[in-house]
Amino acid sequence: MKNRLHFIVVQFVVLLVLLGFAACIQLKDSVVDENEYLGNRQNDIRIYGAAKSDVLLNPFRLNTNNWDAGVIERLMLVEFKPLANYRSIELQIIEKDGNEGAMVILYYDGESKADIYFSPHLALTHEMYAPVLNDVELTASDFEYGFEEKNGCLKIHLSLTDRFGNKILMDVDEQNPQMEPASLLAPIGGEAKEPEFMTLVFMKHFRFVAADEEKVSVDINGQPAELIKLPVKVNGIKGLQTKYSMDMVSLSWNKNFKGVLAEIPVNIGGIADQGFELKIIENQGFYEITSLIGRQDGHELRIRFSPPIPQLNCLAGDLGVEGRFTLGVDEIGGIIAGEYELEKIDGNIYLEIEPKEGYSPVPGKAWMKKMEWEAQISDKDGAWQMKSAWEKK
Repeated sequence: MKNRLHFIVVQFVVLLVLLGFAACIQLKDSVVDENEYLGNRQNDIRIYGAAKSDVLLNPFRLNTNNWDAGVIERLMLVEFKPLANYRSIELQIIEKDGNEGAMVILYYDGESKADIYFSPHLALTHEMYAPVLNDVELTASDFEYGFEEKNGCLKIHLSLTDRFGNKILMDVDEQNPQMEPASLLAPIGGEAKEPEFMTLVFMKHFRFVAADEEKVSVDINGQPAELIKLPVKVNGIKGLQTKYSMDMVSLSWNKNFKGVLAEIPVNIGGIADQGFELKIIENQGFYEITSLIGRQDGHELRIRFSPPIPQLNCLAGDLGVEGRFTLGVDEIGGIIAGEYELEKIDGNIYLEIEPKEGYSPVPGKAWMKKMEWEAQISDKDGAWQMKSAWEKK
């Protein structure tokens, strides 16, 4: 009887938790307190050999040009019950090479497949999007579009004919926005089967459109689509699976690499390398990387390490380093957090990075936790060589 009563109490508590989850989700800007998570770790000086150097190696790549496909300025996604083999439409406003244009992604139902239509002057290529969306077809197309926010209300218009002749119309004329803007890390690139880099798209001005908005529609070949509603309240509102951001920040981190690592002259004030900046500190004559800084349209993106990444070309071997990292955007820190491991064995340096913390508003493993980056760095005939890649766990 006592055991049965305990079981009933436990089940009741679980039910209350589930009901509480079902009632409302509060979106989180951050998953960890960045300073608390990182702490103030320092490298043991014994990891270094006797020889010091005024150059260092940078094993990282940070691209704030949206994997060379331009910068996403605004993004909107509407989901609906399958119609004409599609399940959702995404409209992006992009700035590339000084030109602004639009891109539309039509996602297929039940498949990891999408078609992209883009303003011809943007000059996008299949190679830019295959690592992010797997099976994708790109088509340059002149289509009608509008994307703005007037007096806090979203105004969207799209008129496009796809490559199969389907006529697609999408309109949003928001009248009563109910959700205060929040921030959210979008799962763009999360479905990539063979990722060439980690994709990070942060939506700073993010909202769902309220479910009672009447002037929201998708029409394909004259047939209205049934828009999908959120199963729970988000930030206190009943919404559609129609979401958007007017302030996007994106980057790709550590594109798969095989080649020579350049030796970079040390500058304790900071080092510019391949479009981003390394912050450096000195540890008893050795130079270590504390953070990576990228900039995009007035935003600052930073990846911090604790302890700092050691001066790789001065490692003695035998002693390894275990540390943590965090990703932050502007004033928001701890959007993603994780761990790294570094060791030198038989002259080869091995560096691994594994995201451990990242917010997802739905149950299940967040997409970034399925990723792991591994690099091997070796001195070959006086030149430092690196081979690195992301893998899905």
